[in-house]
Amino acid sequence: MNNINIHKATLDNVTNILPLMAQLGYSSSSEELTARFKNFINSDGYGIAIASLDNKIVGLIAWSKSLLFVSDKTRIHIEALIVGEKYRGKQIGKKLMEYLEEIAKKYSPVIVDLTSGYRHEYDWALPQDGLYEADDYKKYFTELDRKAYLVKATLDNVTNILPLMAQLGYSSSSEELTARFKNFINSDGYGIAIASLDNKIVGLIAWSKSLLFVSDKTRIHIEALIVDEKYRGKQIDEYDLALPQDGLYEADDYKKYFTELDRKAYLVKVNKEIADFVLLNKVGTHDKIDWNMGEFFIIARFQNKGVGGQVAKQIWQMHKGPWEVSVIPENKPALLFWRKVINEFTKGNYLEEVKLVQISGYKAERVIFEFNIDIL
Repeated sequence: MNNINIHKATLDNVTNILPLMAQLGYSSSSEELTARFKNFINSDGYGIAIASLDNKIVGLIAWSKSLLFVSDKTRIHIEALIVGEKYRGKQIGKKLMEYLEEIAKKYSPVIVDLTSGYRHEYDWALPQDGLYEADDYKKYFTELDRKAYLVKATLDNVTNILPLMAQLGYSSSSEELTARFKNFINSDGYGIAIASLDNKIVGLIAWSKSLLFVSDKTRIHIEALIVDEKYRGKQIDEYDLALPQDGLYEADDYKKYFTELDRKAYLVKVNKEIADFVLLNKVGTHDKIDWNMGEFFIIARFQNKGVGGQVAKQIWQMHKGPWEVSVIPENKPALLFWRKVINEFTKGNYLEEVKLVQISGYKAERVIFEFNIDIL
C-alpha cells in the first residue's frame, strides 16, 4: 500500500467519485455532485481530498471549518469519509485522516469531529392535513411564559451571559466571550439570540450555517442552547402552556386570518400537493398601506423551483393598492428572493429601506419593500 496517493480533489474527479458515494447510499447525479464540488473547492473553510491507488480513486475525505461558541478552538468537521468497499481494512481511511490532521494543525487550537451514520433523507411530501407526525420534538420547547422574547444578541449582552455560560461549565473571561461574540455577530452564517424574561436574560441559542457534502441541503448547527438553571424544568401549566386534550397548541393570533375581513389566508397546491401558504394583513409601518405579507411559507421540496415567485405575483394581482413586504435583514436568501420578485413585478418601481419596527413588545430592524400596484 505504499503507492497510495492523497491529494486535493478537482472537478475532473467527479465522475470517478460517483460510485464511491453510491456505495454508502449517497446517490447523486453528476450535475448535483459537480455543484457540491464547486461549493467545497471554491468556498473558504471547505475542502476535499481523494486517495488514489494505481491511478484509481479508492477513497475521499471532505471537511468544513467553523467557529465554536463555547470555546476559542476552531472546529474541523468531517463531512464525508468514504473508502471503496473493495479497499477497506487497508489503512486508506487512516491515511486520509492523517492528511486532514496535518491541515487541522494549521488552525491550532482545534478539534476534529464527525457525525457517524448520517441518516438518509426521505422525500417528505406534506400530508393532506398539512401536519407532519411529531417525532420527539417536545424536548425542545422552552417553558418560558408569554412575556419571554427572543431577540438578536448584541455585545452589550456579554456581561449578563457570562453567568449562563458558567452554569454549564463554559467558563470564559469577559474579553474571551466578547471576542467570540464579535466573531458570531460579524461573520456570515453565524448568529446568537437571547431569551429575555422581565428584562432579564434567561437563555441563549447560538448557531452556525454550513454546506453538506453528501446532500444539497444546508446544515444549521446549534453551537449552544442554554437556559438559566432557575428556569429549567418548570411545570408547564405554571405558564399557562398546558398541553390541550387534542394535543394541539392554539396559534397565538393566526385564527384572525380566518375570522377578520381585513386579513386573508391562502393555501397553495402544486399537482394536488400542499406546497405553500400565504397570510395577508393590513398591518404596515404606516397607515397608507393596504396590504402586508404577514406570512409566506414554501415547503422545502418546492423551493428554488419558481413556485414562490408565481404565488407572490398571483397574490399581488388579486389584491391591489399600496403594499409592504417585511424581511429580517439577516435572512439573506429571503432578502434576495423578495428583491428579485418585487423588482420583476414592479419593473423596478419600488422603495426598499431599513426601518425599526415594533414586534411583540420589542423593536427590531426590518428591510421594508414598499410598492403600489395601482400605479404599475
